Amino acid sequence: MNTDQKPRLHLTRRPKEFKERSLYPILPPPERALSIHIDLLIAALPLYLLSVYHYGFRPITLALISAVMMMGLDIAVKTVLKKEARFDISPAVSGVIVALFFPASSPLWLPIMTSVFATAVKVGLSYLPRIKLPFELSFSPIAVSLILSHLLFPGIMNVIPEVGQKLDPFAFSLESFKVISSSPLDKVISGFLPDTTTFETFFGLSSARIGEISGLLLIVVFLYLLSRHAAKFILPLTFILTVGVFAYLNPSLEAASDFIAFDGAIYNIFGSNTFLCAVFLMSRPEGSAKTPLGTAICGVIGGLTAMLLRGHVSVGLTALTAVLLIDIIAPVVDIFLKPMPFGGNLAPQTEDNKSE
Repeated sequence: MNTDQKPRLHLTRRPKEFKERSLYPILPPPERALSIHIDLLIAALPLYLLSVYHYGFRPITLALISAVMMMGLDIAVKTVLKKEARFDISPAVSGVIVALFFPASSPLWLPIMTSVFATAVKVGLSYLPRIKLPFELSFSPIAVSLILSHLLFPGIMNVIPEVGQKLDPFAFSLESFKVISSSPLDKVISGFLPDTTTFETFFGLSSARIGEISGLLLIVVFLYLLSRHAAKFILPLTFILTVGVFAYLNPSLEAASDFIAFDGAIYNIFGSNTFLCAVFLMSRPEGSAKTPLGTAICGVIGGLTAMLLRGHVSVGLTALTAVLLIDIIAPVVDIFLKPMPFGGNLAPQTEDNKSE
């Protein structure tokens, strides 16, 4: 080869499936999706069983309606948009997870409304790629639908029935049932000691929404998902640690002792959707930044956001708003941290090393 002539560069052609494979560290491969959805259903089962023990079978009715509606709307949307119809249980799993955030006393039309909200968000997200943005947005339809439910129906989402009463599983709307005056976290934020102890909160003896009656059970469920590689751990852990540390260092009660401050941190971690959001909404593979550092930054920002909002908006909204904020800032964080594609950068080849 003539030494005066510049070597020609030949970029190695990426295989056709490179783009799909590069997502596997972030998204599960297709053959793992069904397994992860089954693991999520298994994880939700003990939470529903404990709620059934306290409230009767109404939580199961809410979950079934939510799952069926999600599946039906998903099939209807695919039929209208003439998309490929294939077996997919993810909408049903989403419906089961949504119902975990409901009070057991919720009317039966509530899961229908949240399913409509979630499906509308999902359809809207499918059109986002047509809008030219410097980054890719991916909102959680579950978080958005629950936020809308809290804003539109606060009198339903924030009313917690007392444990120990069996609610009618088939009544379209319950007319009378015993409710607690306010949640333990509401009282802590207001500067009062709650009637419920941290022992009761942790071991599932207190009144709460369907999926957050027991803090210990939520930890077990999270560990199960981690052991099955069905969940990520950096974002949920940094979020929970930020919430706990902030609550401990800034107790709501004046002149609070270390012991009371620790109790306040427990109420903040396991109350009002906080740990529930961490387990089922923040551990999803597609919902975080693409680097460990970026994911940790998102978790800290989300935790601070949730704590700063408490006392200003409904506590049930704070963790859900943090989930939505993390979805928004994660791609922005990726731009600044510039994550390396899976497999590294492909180096250009010259005529010399190509022949080798």
